[in-house]
Amino acid sequence: MMKENWYIGSGWGDFFVDNMRFRVIDLDETARGPHNLFLIFGCSCGIFAMLAVMFASLWALYNASMKFYREKTMQNCAVMISIGGFLLHAMLDVNFQIPASMAIFCTLTIIAADNGKEDDRYPRRGWI
Repeated sequence: MMKENWYIGSGWGDFFVDNMRFRVIDLDETARGPHNLFLIFGCSCGIFAMLAVMFASLWALYNASMKFYREKTMQNCAVMISIGGFLLHAMLDVNFQIPASMAIFCTLTIIAADNGKEDDRYPRRGWI
């Protein structure tokens, strides 16, 4: 599928139709989406979207690893292992249709990006 439309993809949500078109084995069941976080963006949106998602995901893992390297706390370890585990799971079965798994990944990424220091230009408001 990516070979046919590598630069723009086939369109978001068209994986099922394209999968039926490119199948070589006639089975009763077929996948509704690729079971890979990066390939779903590659097939649907093209190579540049896939590379952007790969970069953002690896940036989150790198940021969490560096935060754990600087401060070896249990929270930093848990965030680093959780992001790594999610990315490993996303390579096998992404559950992209389940918003909770993507929300957890985004939350972990925000926690990893927070350096814990307050900026005088932007004082904290509220409980967050």
